[in-house]
Amino acid sequence: MYIILLAKFGWTYCYAKPNLLSDKELLLAGLKISGQILYYASKEMRADKEVVSQAVKNKGIIIKYASSELRNDKEVALEAMKQDKTCFEFLSEELKQDEDILNLK
Repeated sequence: MYIILLAKFGWTYCYAKPNLLSDKELLLAGLKISGQILYYASKEMRADKEVVSQAVKNKGIIIKYASSELRNDKEVALEAMKQDKTCFEFLSEELKQDEDILNLK
């Protein structure tokens, strides 16, 4: 039932019960609709590369809610930068010096 709601209304994730905030399948379904729902995801899901990658493909700036490890992941950062260059400020200091990242800026 929740996956059907997310397929039509991704924003409804903000009303999910706490146990659903760590449901990867449910989260991935919602992120296809709205990357913004990463904001409501559990800490564990914010550190999951597959989840964060899906989120930044939809809304690059949402990388600011990813774990610090994933804000330092070049592959995730490149996806985010391709979607929204303003996410640059939320990348790790190391990636802010990376030539590939700077070329997208």
